[in-house]
Amino acid sequence: MDQSPKQYTLPLIQEPDFTSYSYFVSQSNKAAYRLVELWPEWSFKYYVIVGPVGHGKTHLGHILRDLTHGVFINAAEIDANVLETIKPKETYVVDDIHLVQQPALLFHFYNLTLENDCNVVYLSGKAPGQYDMGLPDLNSRFRSLAVIELPQPDDDLCRAIIRKVFLDLQINVADEVVEYMLAHMSRSLTDIHYNIQLLNQQSMELKRNITIPFIKSLDGTK
Repeated sequence: MDQSPKQYTLPLIQEPDFTSYSYFVSQSNKAAYRLVELWPEWSFKYYVIVGPVGHGKTHLGHILRDLTHGVFINAAEIDANVLETIKPKETYVVDDIHLVQQPALLFHFYNLTLENDCNVVYLSGKAPGQYDMGLPDLNSRFRSLAVIELPQPDDDLCRAIIRKVFLDLQINVADEVVEYMLAHMSRSLTDIHYNIQLLNQQSMELKRNITIPFIKSLDGTK
């Protein structure tokens, strides 16, 4: 009997496409996308876009960065070097502020961008006021900012995202597969990303194409 360990085929990691061409607008994300369209004629200097992981915040942030020739940075990357390079009237996109570990640095960033008349869009998994950011003054500042929420995605957006994730993985699937997944998956874009990655891994290990019978065989559905 062959005692050699089973070899698992891992899916190739494809760089996600964060261009404006691959961003899909529907009723559920129209308000957030409208903010990008209105730049630089914004009503406020600071905004917070709020939504769960996988709802398109980071994608939207990259589109804004490209449009404004600004700076995209994760909140965890803010350090003394970043603070020293803040430029007047620059546009910044700061991702994952709800995960910030050094609130004092974020507080300094907030004040310096304010002093330099910058435009800043913060991306967060939670709305300001729903969690403690670590400093009373920081909590107060962020609770005063304009908030745009990304609500639960509708069918049109989920359908487009399913197709986009498969495209990012360089996988061609039939339209009937997309519709089947749409009817049987949750409306969480995080779940969509996870389930498609799982399907990709299983299809590569088993050397089978992703079809409706294949999906049913994995979840025990006949």
